[in-house]
This record gives sequence, C-alpha cells and structure tokens, in this order.
Amino acid sequence: MRVTPWAVLTVLLLSIQGLSVQAGTKESDRVLVSFLTTRAVQVAEDGQVRYSTDVADLSAGRCELALQDDGEFEVVEQGVTALPLGDLISGVPIESRRLLIYLHGYNIGLHRACRDAAQLARRTGFGGDLLLFSWPASQLGVTYRRDEERLADSLRSILDAIVALSRRYGHDNVSLVAHSMGSRVVLALAEGAGDASLEADPLLQNLVLVAPDIDRQRFLDVLPRLRAATEHLYVVVSDGDKLLRLSELVNQGERLGRSRDLVIEGVQVLDVSDLDDLGPTGHIYHLENDVVGGLIGDVVAPATSPRNAQSGD
Repeated sequence: MRVTPWAVLTVLLLSIQGLSVQAGTKESDRVLVSFLTTRAVQVAEDGQVRYSTDVADLSAGRCELALQDDGEFEVVEQGVTALPLGDLISGVPIESRRLLIYLHGYNIGLHRACRDAAQLARRTGFGGDLLLFSWPASQLGVTYRRDEERLADSLRSILDAIVALSRRYGHDNVSLVAHSMGSRVVLALAEGAGDASLEADPLLQNLVLVAPDIDRQRFLDVLPRLRAATEHLYVVVSDGDKLLRLSELVNQGERLGRSRDLVIEGVQVLDVSDLDDLGPTGHIYHLENDVVGGLIGDVVAPATSPRNAQSGD
C-alpha cells in the first residue's frame, strides 16, 4: 500500500519536535529525534520495538538520545518509540519555523542514523525542526548491492514525505541534507519535478548532497529536472574519500562525491579536499569536521551556524 503525502501530514502533528542542540549542551541533557522510516517494525517479546532491514509501508517514530562525555550522542535504553501514522495530537506551531530533513547513507542502522541526525544538528547549529528519514540500510558493509535495492524501493515514500513536508512548511523553509547513497534521492526528486500532478513550485529551499555516492554522469542526466525541485543545490566533495574510491571500483564509474574541480552551472560545489581531519575514511566529514559542519550550517541555519556565531555575524 502506498502512503499518500496527506497521510504524512498527520505525522507532522505528532512527531516533529524542535531540536536545538548547541555546543554547550550538558551531558545530562536528552534530545529527541523524530523519524519517518520504511523499515519494517517488529515488536519483541520484551515489548521493545525493533526495526528490520525489510522495506515496509511508511511509519513514524522517535529516538531519545543523551549526550556523552566524548561529545557523541547515544540512544538511551528503550529510547526508540514507534508512533502510529494515524495518531493525531497537538503539535508545536510551525509558522515561520524551518525544517531540516536528514537522509543517511548505506550501512547505517536506525540507532546510528538517529545519532548522526542529532550530531548534524549540533555541528551545524540548526535550531529548527529536525526530521530523520531512515530507509532499511543494513549494518553490514557486504550488503552494498542489497542496500541499493532497499533504497530504490523506498524512494517513492521519500518523495511523498518531502512533498507533504513542503506543503506543510512552505518549500522556502525546508532543507534536505542527503549523505552518500542517500544522495540518490535526486532520482526521486527529478521524477517528482516532472510530475504534472505536483505544484510548479520547488519542493525545497536547499538540497545539500554530502559525499554523494551516485554516478557523476547519471547526476548530470537528471540535473535539468532536478533544478525545478530545489531553489539551491549544493554538492560537498572530497577526492580523499576512501569509501567513494572503493565505490568507484565496485561500480566502475566516477562518483559525484570525488569529482575534484567539479564545475556545473547552477550548482554550488563545496570542495573540502584540502581540509585536515576529515576522519579515518574521509567519508563522514559532515559529522566529524567543524569546518564542514559550519559550511553546511551556513546553508541550512545561516543565522545560528557555529561559523557565524564565532565571527559575531
């Protein structure tokens, strides 16, 4: 059964809570990350909710996390709660609020995805509403091809959610950050932009592709239609990305996220190749490097990003 965008609107009222995680957050503080997912829901004998790597209808939930001594977030015990799409409760007013959607890459389980979303909000200084979209990626690196299939099977649900969120917030208040394989959302966005049943307005204010694991030529092929889906398009690249180098060997083609000296009209390319401390793999630098976090923050949270806070802007 395909879930319509209007069903997703119900989720907005029950699941989205503003998340503001600033640099000075205390260890004892707890934060909530709301999520939409196409992971199949399983209820264990002990009553705990677990999510599998099977693709299912869209559902909603919430992760509760605590900030640890090392500055990382961890999901607390029994911190994942499933929220039925049909439940309707009063939500916070969203007039004039901004929304940041985070779409993770492959080899990422739900708990890690929640941690990464909270870390992204903290790195960028984003203080609006945060929503994670978690598709059924495995936590095993050897399932790369299977993860590709799971993401492809989830793209329509992702597009439906983005359409509903854009209508709810207004496209000029919605930003999407997609990482690695999650950047293939551009395929769904390009398809949606060519759907005559949708409004002519863009769906997003900002689309940020971080270390995109997508074939460079395929991206260029869908770019003309993709332009209609977003006001601004950013691509963050690094030629030192070890995991994308491996992806190039597997896929026998250049990955967009390793395209040094990339110049495309209408696309702002942020080349971070020369930065230090991009992490062991050079692939999740948006979560590990303050400068990269600040660059993304300048896009999705220009008034509150760490770079602007430090400069006094």
